[in-house]
Amino acid sequence: MQCEIKVHQASSSSQNVPAVPLEIVDRILKEACEFPLCRADRQALRACALVCKSWLPLVRGLLYHSLTVENSRPYVSRTPGTLGPATLFRRSHLLMFTRSLTIHIIDEFATTLSLITEEGIMSHPECVRILDFLSLLTHTAGLRHLCLSVFWSHKDRCSFEPSILDWLSSLGLPMEILDLKYSRPFASPLVYDLVRVWPTIKALRVDTNCGKPVPQRPNLRLRELRLPITSMASVIEWFLPPPPPLDRSNLHILELYEIPEDGRAILSPHGPNVSSLTLTRQPVFALADLFTNLEELVIKGPFWSRPLPTLPKTLKHLRLQVHAFMSDSVIPAIAEGLSGLPNLRMLSIEEALTPDKYYPTLREACKRHRVKILVNPVDSSVMGTAHPYLAEIDRFPRQATFSEFFNIESNNHQPAVSAVWGVSPV
Repeated sequence: MQCEIKVHQASSSSQNVPAVPLEIVDRILKEACEFPLCRADRQALRACALVCKSWLPLVRGLLYHSLTVENSRPYVSRTPGTLGPATLFRRSHLLMFTRSLTIHIIDEFATTLSLITEEGIMSHPECVRILDFLSLLTHTAGLRHLCLSVFWSHKDRCSFEPSILDWLSSLGLPMEILDLKYSRPFASPLVYDLVRVWPTIKALRVDTNCGKPVPQRPNLRLRELRLPITSMASVIEWFLPPPPPLDRSNLHILELYEIPEDGRAILSPHGPNVSSLTLTRQPVFALADLFTNLEELVIKGPFWSRPLPTLPKTLKHLRLQVHAFMSDSVIPAIAEGLSGLPNLRMLSIEEALTPDKYYPTLREACKRHRVKILVNPVDSSVMGTAHPYLAEIDRFPRQATFSEFFNIESNNHQPAVSAVWGVSPV
């Protein structure tokens, strides 16, 4: 991050005053940073904080916009932007700048955490006590994005106490994004409880398959829903109520393990508005009948075979996010089906699939139909993906759909959170 802003000496003061409005300085600082902030960006921002007093809140808004909170662990160094709860309690005024919080908690009220759980397994030393978590939330009045991992200290506990839920509701946090993970059981009702506390949520990702009777649902209007292990229609229906009469669904991004047969009617009011669909299991019906404006299909599991479901002709991107299919008929079926997808512009594939004996056939079919192939390298977790759009697909929440991403990219701009969420990222 490098930016130079000229300053001049004010006639009535010995302090340096910016020669440009602070709004412009703020924009320059934001454009020069990329979240999550790397160590070099943080060092540069700290230097900017020393320029003058008026720059300090601008810099703090970037430095403390996204925080990870965890207890210190022996022999484990913290990444930039990771702080302990004790440090934040001493600087609680800085939490007013926090919009995104990542935290691992344990539902334990004891002053000190035991190293061994009731089941005789090692506990999670990085976890923050639930009381410390609640205390932190009292200072984050502007929190919009919560990435929460919960570990249950007792095997018979699977959600927060009603008093805790009532207290969370009383904070009135403007929550828009919830990324929830918890230890077993996956049938925990915690996600239902938290969504009822924060009905303003627009993007949700959670591993849940709760088969218990679900509570009364709030009036949700999700833009993005990711349920990667869910195959129960009752769960899908709870998160995706039908839109009001004469109104359209807000849902654009959807991920499911599979679409159950009784889930088609539930999804029918939302299907025409869905732009990106991720499925692990192959549906038994034509996707073109339900998702009439689909731009992107991500096949995330090996459980696909010939014949493939009829795909929407609106499809622009097909991603094969698997390392191998259980059936060797899938790749040739995709190659044959390209002629029925006139709008397809891109096919992305994992490098592990390229040794498949039918991959040359697929490559030739893509060349013939002018479909670009992107190969995601095996070591993408270390080296990064082959194309920034593949990283965009894996991002939660998504900042741009396929069309939004490439329309913005063609204008030499990166997709911004504000383009999708209607709020400034910082």
